[in-house]
Amino acid sequence: MREQLIKIFGEENVSDSEEDLLCYALDASELEGHVDAVVWAQNAKQISDLMKLANEKNIPVIPRGAGTNLSGGAIPLGGIVLDLSKMNSIIEFGEDYVMCEPGVILEDLEYFLNKKGKTFPVMPASDKACSVGGCIAEDSVGIRAIKYGSMRDWIRELEVVLPDGRILNTIEKIFCGSEGILGIITKAKLGIIDVPYIRTLSLYEFDNYNELQNKVIELSKTDVSAIEFVSESTNKIVDNPMGNKNVLVVEFENENGDVKDKDEVKKISEHRKSISTQLAMKGYVNTSDPKIPLEKISEYLFFMDDLKLPSYGHVGVGIIHARAKTKGELKKVFDKAINLGGMAVGEHGVGLLKKGLAKEWVIPLKKQYDPKNLLNPGKIFGKEVDVKTQLLESCRVCGMCRSRCLVFKNILSESVSPRGKCILHDKDVLSDMFYKCSLCKACESVCPIGTKITDVIRESRRKLVNSGKSTKSNEKMIENIRKYGNPFGEIEKGKIPKELYCC
Repeated sequence: MREQLIKIFGEENVSDSEEDLLCYALDASELEGHVDAVVWAQNAKQISDLMKLANEKNIPVIPRGAGTNLSGGAIPLGGIVLDLSKMNSIIEFGEDYVMCEPGVILEDLEYFLNKKGKTFPVMPASDKACSVGGCIAEDSVGIRAIKYGSMRDWIRELEVVLPDGRILNTIEKIFCGSEGILGIITKAKLGIIDVPYIRTLSLYEFDNYNELQNKVIELSKTDVSAIEFVSESTNKIVDNPMGNKNVLVVEFENENGDVKDKDEVKKISEHRKSISTQLAMKGYVNTSDPKIPLEKISEYLFFMDDLKLPSYGHVGVGIIHARAKTKGELKKVFDKAINLGGMAVGEHGVGLLKKGLAKEWVIPLKKQYDPKNLLNPGKIFGKEVDVKTQLLESCRVCGMCRSRCLVFKNILSESVSPRGKCILHDKDVLSDMFYKCSLCKACESVCPIGTKITDVIRESRRKLVNSGKSTKSNEKMIENIRKYGNPFGEIEKGKIPKELYCC
């Protein structure tokens, strides 16, 4: 099987190494599955050949974008993980559209578009790390959903590899929100708009949930571009609160907001996006994404208070995330959302964690497109599977660090990413991968729980040296350190060996 995969992808794009199998078994849900091999695709033809081979051998294939999914959507239950990170080109740009591959990161797409005076208006809080293909697969929403909707509203055309290997070009949107179980997105034509000439903000504080609910309903009927919510309980937990009470952050694409300074608007907006990661730092690592009818918001928020759970979210479209320290607390949240006439799943997908709670529409399509159940099996519906939770000591597995790591961006393999190094460190795996790092600390600037990733890497390098394991990349350096006390191979007068060189 390995030789057949190498024939399709090339030897450098096929791995069954211990490091890769461990790193690709997890995603941001902190669930852990198991994988038999990892491949990196560079075009649709390779993916088509892979699916034909998978059908011949009856082997599952699990497509993976950036691994930022919070419901276990990228968790493999055996089989081949297909990493789409190397398909990251922006192919074509037009006045009202952009054509790109699935591995393009949303932040990079937005940077490209902004230079041309354009924007893609669907912007999840994880835009630094999440990929276009993953956002389409999940039908991502984001902060400006009240005005611009979800990914579904901006898809103009898709190229998709079907489970039997056929390549389909379609304007149908059934693949959007299907969580990778119907087809593999290999190209997307997306609508774009002009960058608004100005964005302004207003902040409102409330003691009373009924008053807050009325304000949300009132604002939702106007031309606002975002209505974001942060609860009083959340503000009491995080180190950098957005206010003293329940707060609404309202964005306008005109002069109507009270905060007009461009830098201050950006600062407040980034602050709101950081709430999720701040809660994670306080131990509230489990998240939910129910969608509540606007007229039921106050009842839902009173229920959150009863459960003593912090909450925040895109309240303008009824999506209010509750954060919990244990997954058991979230079932009550899901049940309450359904009881209020809402949905248990608003934007994060069903995956493994919320099977059976939503997306019944995909069941007949799964039988039609993938009767052998080879593409991302076990997700959305079907029998419960025994997948363990893997809580790492040094990492929440969110993937934000990948966005700032130049080593990862050059190699595009999870095991060389800062997240991958934390996974390997916590599993006590000694690997050459710890030497694929410049210790620049850029990853630490976006880590939501403040992990000193460079300290993690140094500790693992020390273990490598102390265990007597040498690698081609560090063999001479170790020899010099032991002989001269520094990595340079000479005694430097008046200088002390630098700590950053691991020993």
